[in-house]
Amino acid sequence: MLKYKYCLPIEQLFLDVLSAALWSKPLQAASFTSLSLADWKALVAMAHKQSVNALVADQVLSLPAEALPPQEVKMQLLAHIEQTKSLNHRRLEVLAALKEEYNQAGFPFVLMKGPASGHYYPNPMLRNPGDIDILLYGKGDYERSLSWALKKGYNAKDAGHIHYNYDWNGVVVEPHRRISYFDRSSYDRMFIEWEKEVMGDGFPILELDASGGQGTVDVWALPVEMNAFFLFHHTFRHFIHQGVGLRQLCDWVLFLQHHYKQIDPDAFIERVCSYKLLYPMQVFASVAVQYLEASPAVFPFVIGAAKEHHVRAVAADILRVGNFGFHKPGKKRPDGKYSGMWYSYVETVKRTFRFASLSCSHIAVLPHKKLINRLRIGFDA
Repeated sequence: MLKYKYCLPIEQLFLDVLSAALWSKPLQAASFTSLSLADWKALVAMAHKQSVNALVADQVLSLPAEALPPQEVKMQLLAHIEQTKSLNHRRLEVLAALKEEYNQAGFPFVLMKGPASGHYYPNPMLRNPGDIDILLYGKGDYERSLSWALKKGYNAKDAGHIHYNYDWNGVVVEPHRRISYFDRSSYDRMFIEWEKEVMGDGFPILELDASGGQGTVDVWALPVEMNAFFLFHHTFRHFIHQGVGLRQLCDWVLFLQHHYKQIDPDAFIERVCSYKLLYPMQVFASVAVQYLEASPAVFPFVIGAAKEHHVRAVAADILRVGNFGFHKPGKKRPDGKYSGMWYSYVETVKRTFRFASLSCSHIAVLPHKKLINRLRIGFDA
């Protein structure tokens, strides 16, 4: 009998390895002794697709000698681990320098996602790093910081209506003026008011272990309830637009594992329901329980309402399209400006039909919203 419903055998092994890495559990060596080179390569490819390379690599290399992969795969796994650790060390160095320079310039910030999410992993250095996302919460700081960054020669570029980005010595930094946003204006107005409350109440301090004898980097983080909400909304937003991988789901679940006792379930459920996000949360939580062996107790809501066909569809899509939808099989987005936009729009419509029943309130609006946005900005790429 399959442990994970509707998964291929090699997908089951991949999920076993990832779950063991998340919850610091030993693997059953017997499951790996008969794998072929092709099987091992498929497992490594899945880890890359889901942006959990180093987590999986470290867990595989903990197997006894008789269950280890062939030498060429072992070398590849070791390279994944060392590269990921190096990238994480580099981001913490940049974060420390960024904090000092921004504070001196008068732009204190809150760290979102990235190293702030990695903090909750059994080994933070094994989380695949991304950009450094910071929230500039002071009134007018976002606009002033953009002018400041341009004067410093950082080549800052607008990357959407809530953030800009630039390269800081090989690391992408994304300063935000807002935590997130919604496609439906009524929800966005509510969220703006909540953002104002959060920005006026102060922030908890997060001590990030720089490892390697480098001490810690102290940063401000989002309050627990907001971060629990934001990490899900960030995951769900990417899911409904292009797709999302398991790394984002891991971020949310591991944060909840550490902080669920600090969340008032009644208040959280009331908040989530006001955005009509409770059912999607229940579905994604069920995916985490069924496919990542997360404990139902870490979720500040009952997950039993999730329909099995929705859980199955979401899990299958995550496994199919991978990190931010980048690994979706089939035709890729054309390079041409207008052909690329048309491709993106058609894909949005297809995705809307596929998942509208998961959350009509958030998904059914997407084709219309995307078309209006394109018309409003004059079809700029």
